[in-house]
Amino acid sequence: MEGSEKVKVLLQAAINAEAQLYGIYKLYYLDAKRFGLGIAEGWHKIHQQSEDFQDQLICRLLFLEGDPELAPVTTTTEEDVLSALHKAQEAETAIVAQYAAATKACWDEGDISNFHFFQHLSKWHREGDDKYVGHLKWIQRQLWAISQVELSDYIAAKIGEE
Repeated sequence: MEGSEKVKVLLQAAINAEAQLYGIYKLYYLDAKRFGLGIAEGWHKIHQQSEDFQDQLICRLLFLEGDPELAPVTTTTEEDVLSALHKAQEAETAIVAQYAAATKACWDEGDISNFHFFQHLSKWHREGDDKYVGHLKWIQRQLWAISQVELSDYIAAKIGEE
């Protein structure tokens, strides 16, 4: 089924955004795991979900007869847990805004299927549902926990936690 060029561009941009998150969360997961922090499991879950979202976006673009481009992404580790959480919060806030704009654009293009899909992606990144952990909600919960205690106490509490 031939899709709107505008929607294809939105889907490709979303594929790139999810690839970036996938790379970031993979590094954060490996760092946390290396240091024995229980927070690694949370990074791992949202890393896997970003991969799942990317797969779904690729399938949608292929269905609209688009040509997905999968380019390597560059990302780096952060200096500490707090920096990683802040960077992730910025990335998640940006992707939620991107998906909100994509939702409106799909509506304007008359593509109701992708309108609903971008709505769901935005929700999954913000608050989650029965299947997906809300990325932003999980990150904000970690930041809140750190705000209640010293960073060193937070890290000590997360060591060895599964």
